[in-house]
Amino acid sequence: MKLFCTYFKLEFKKSIKVLKKSVLSMALMLVVLGLGVAAVSTVLLQSQVFQIVNVALVVPEGEKMTRMAVRFIEGMDSVKSVCKFEYMEKDAAIKAMQEGTVQAVIDLPENFYEDVDSGINTPANIYVPKESALHVELFKELLSDGVSMLQTAEAGVYASLRIADEYPAPAGKNEIGNQAALLYMEEVMRRGGIFDKSVCSPLGAVDFGQYYYSALVLLALLMGGLNYGFLYQRQSRVVAEKLAVCGMGRWKMSLAKVAVMTGILWMTGSLIYAAACAVSAAMHLDFLRFHPGAVFGMFMLCAAMAAYFHAVYALAGNSTQGAAVVFALNIIMVTGSGLLVPAAYLPDMVGKIGAWMPLNAWSRYHLNLMFGMVSVKEIVWLLVLCAAGTGIGAVSLWKNT
Repeated sequence: MKLFCTYFKLEFKKSIKVLKKSVLSMALMLVVLGLGVAAVSTVLLQSQVFQIVNVALVVPEGEKMTRMAVRFIEGMDSVKSVCKFEYMEKDAAIKAMQEGTVQAVIDLPENFYEDVDSGINTPANIYVPKESALHVELFKELLSDGVSMLQTAEAGVYASLRIADEYPAPAGKNEIGNQAALLYMEEVMRRGGIFDKSVCSPLGAVDFGQYYYSALVLLALLMGGLNYGFLYQRQSRVVAEKLAVCGMGRWKMSLAKVAVMTGILWMTGSLIYAAACAVSAAMHLDFLRFHPGAVFGMFMLCAAMAAYFHAVYALAGNSTQGAAVVFALNIIMVTGSGLLVPAAYLPDMVGKIGAWMPLNAWSRYHLNLMFGMVSVKEIVWLLVLCAAGTGIGAVSLWKNT
């Protein structure tokens, strides 16, 4: 055990020295990775953003009640998410639609509110281009839904008034009609509570910012594996042979190497996590909050990644080939496992293969560690990957010496 600890201390000190020398290149790599991740996330985010429909609204002068009703409708979430109103004169609105500045025109006639309130079905004139884009078609569907709601409300009011004509009631017809309209309006305002909310997203339960923060951390840790080739240089074999004579076998040596890489990776990941928490707190983003469990959970992730590096370097046989193989495998995993481009956007075959890549398990674990709840299954899977990588590396070291 004393020999193991001595070997670990020596290799760890060597790792710290190498890390100090490569800290500038690591910082530059993090900046490049951050810009790359930001570019990819921005492109994907913009591809998911629904384009708002600009609607020109023509309201005659002096129609205060109509304008008030329009402002109320304009403030509804279901309306704000689809369209944006802009008040114009009719001629200017039609010209703007022809030029493409607005995608629809709603022309409300005079006394529109009073007519609706009194039961006169005065129509509003709605103009849309003959050939409409998808977001305009959705706006038309929103209008159709609004008309359907009004028709249902009117049917309820008229039915109540007809019953009031045939049967005596303590309240007057106007009061009955108003009460029926108010009851229906209350149900319409609460329509969002009728349904259960479920999020369908290629990113799962996290948003784009959280997903790509996790992607940046994993990319930094993966590319950090290129710096551990010194642990597998040719002169290290001579040391390994002498340590084996002293009673330190390949398994203990493998555990020491994995422990050294785990410590460096854990320090790197913890620093990135602390910096992200500080930025989130300073900018009041509520994006990421510090909790000690995440720091401890990061250690297990780093151990699994260190075992992966150990297996690759030991199989490669030397530091130069090992670094090249690590880089190639990292690129393959990043491309195929859905780290930068979510698996939902990848071809089915690529997505199925990527689901079995170690990076896929690491990504799920890290996302749940930062923004959710880690399951026992994920922990067991990380332990399996850690044991497999360490075992493969130990056998490879034994065969190479």
